[in-house]
Amino acid sequence: MLQGSQKVSFKGLSTDAGFVGTLRVKVLPGKGVFSSFSSPSFGATFAGAASVMTVPPAPAEGVTVTVRSDFNGDGTFKGREIRTALTGPDGKYEIGFVPAKGRSVLLDFSLDRHATSMKVFPAVQPGSTVINNVALADTEVLPVVGGTARSSDGKLVLDQLPANVAAVEGRVFDPRSESNQFPGGFVDNRNNLLVSSVFASLQATDDSGNVIRKLGAQSILRMRVSSDSWSTLGDLRSGTGKIDVPLFSFNETTGQWERAASDGWLEDGAGSIIPESELTAIRDGSYAGSVYAVGNIDHLSYWNVDWPVESHGCVQGTIVDENGNTVSGATVRVEGVTYDGSAFPVVTGTDGSFCADVLRSEIPGEDLDGDGTPGETQQVRVIVRHGGCD
Repeated sequence: MLQGSQKVSFKGLSTDAGFVGTLRVKVLPGKGVFSSFSSPSFGATFAGAASVMTVPPAPAEGVTVTVRSDFNGDGTFKGREIRTALTGPDGKYEIGFVPAKGRSVLLDFSLDRHATSMKVFPAVQPGSTVINNVALADTEVLPVVGGTARSSDGKLVLDQLPANVAAVEGRVFDPRSESNQFPGGFVDNRNNLLVSSVFASLQATDDSGNVIRKLGAQSILRMRVSSDSWSTLGDLRSGTGKIDVPLFSFNETTGQWERAASDGWLEDGAGSIIPESELTAIRDGSYAGSVYAVGNIDHLSYWNVDWPVESHGCVQGTIVDENGNTVSGATVRVEGVTYDGSAFPVVTGTDGSFCADVLRSEIPGEDLDGDGTPGETQQVRVIVRHGGCD
């Protein structure tokens, strides 16, 4: 590492392998820190296409695509830590980015009246091309009346909102059928795998259209849990008179799910607390009413009811081409087939290898995911993208 102010000159020839020449550095007195030297040859390329979830799907033009990485860990994104681009009429994008060793890279897709798609790559190899296609789900604008915002289908309710919140934009997702909308990966900041029961995208604005992230006080969030996901629900503590569930929010700076300080609970469609005695009926699908996950929140982002699983496995492999040569820079995504969830996408290194965390199979009598079926053998699907091909 060179300390002080720097004057750098670089003379050389551009070749297919990069730049060949001599780098001369003159160090003058000063307090600055020069931490690295990079040319585009050492960068990665993020490319793909965005579409909107219409029938049939249509290319999404004008999507803001952002690549960012907090190189110095200060919680902000400045200078070369962030790059943006807009998708064209065909929905395609391409962004060059120089990743920092040991730092995650976040890839965001934002479009007005649609839930922001957030992907996280724990590591990206220089020189690789990361292919990522997304389908953006539309959201609903919920007017705020008397401090309450309610979706037209009743699946999403925010209550006790502060006076400066004029409108809420959001949507509730079913992990069973919409797992591809899940931000980041099904992993929390403690490296536990997550089994999701329901998640929602939330954003608020004031009268001037300014985005509000921090509510400044405790508001109440209600998300309707699809009956398809009732079997994932459990009770954190018995004897409390209610069914306690864990709440998580997505940290958009670190790209990680973090557990809230206080847990949530389950209510019925009328807003009454569901007693613990009804849990068995909920889990086997015989419960007669609607089930809502409810909790206190103090900020807006993605919120989720998740069940952490500490014990998990890893799918390891090596990507090779048709000639048996290892492939570096391939994007590998591993998705559950017998369970809902996926690992962080990984990019293969120079040896073509990858490792992705998955929900492991259960031994006889073990119910690792808490779905009421012990001894399950889990299956996953491995999706590889390289050079625009799957």
